[in-house]
Amino acid sequence: MRDRVRELIRDRKSLICISIDPALPGARDRYVIPERYVTGRDEEEAIIDFTLDIIDETYDRVVAYKLNLWYMLKISPKNHKYIANYINRLGNIPILDCKINDIGDTVEIGITNIAELGYKMITINPLLGNLHKIVNECKIRNIGSLVLALTSNLESERYLKNMYSKDGEPLYVKICRDVVETDADGCVVGVTDNVTVDDICTIRSIIGEERIIFIVGVGAQRGDISKIERALPGLVIVNIGRDIVYSDNPREKVEYYNKLLSRFLEKVYVI
Repeated sequence: MRDRVRELIRDRKSLICISIDPALPGARDRYVIPERYVTGRDEEEAIIDFTLDIIDETYDRVVAYKLNLWYMLKISPKNHKYIANYINRLGNIPILDCKINDIGDTVEIGITNIAELGYKMITINPLLGNLHKIVNECKIRNIGSLVLALTSNLESERYLKNMYSKDGEPLYVKICRDVVETDADGCVVGVTDNVTVDDICTIRSIIGEERIIFIVGVGAQRGDISKIERALPGLVIVNIGRDIVYSDNPREKVEYYNKLLSRFLEKVYVI
């Protein structure tokens, strides 16, 4: 999967993954599906049409699409599969943001089902352990594995930086060492205020240049794009969601971010 990511970055000249989190009107105060998708349609149709329109407008200028499981619960497995395979046919990578973590039997069933739906990469929450089992199941089914290491929410500082393993390392450092030990494909890392440039340098130094740092927090969360420099050289994907998806012109927003991120491309290409 890492080779596929590298090829797409070169082909599309983009580092972007679009996070599509289709919230229906009334679910929150802003960042919701426009009324034109909802009027005269049921909720599932609105979610599907909105999602496919975003993909159609942007697929040739991005690497991947990340669909959050909790936003997609209103659609049937059949339509989950349709959307994931639609992304596959366009040459992009469909990522299911499921943050999977559980006992071995549950993990095995879960990843089997995810593979059958057509997803090619998932997010993993390592805090319940069992990372070896999860990553191994991903490899069996040719699914990429992204492990939450130091995320963009402010609470991650409390749990992932200020709590320590028994050998005295911050928990996020221990997670990164487990990423290497299990040969997972990469880490999810924020560029918001709770994550410092030193944190990002530490993560890259542990996981190496060939693994993905999946950057979150750019866009609506106002993460600092300049911090991405510290993840380089190495393989990087930059996740952007609401600022693209709920803009008046998603393609124009994609091009805006591609231009901002273009200075990092050369240091991704070197690997």
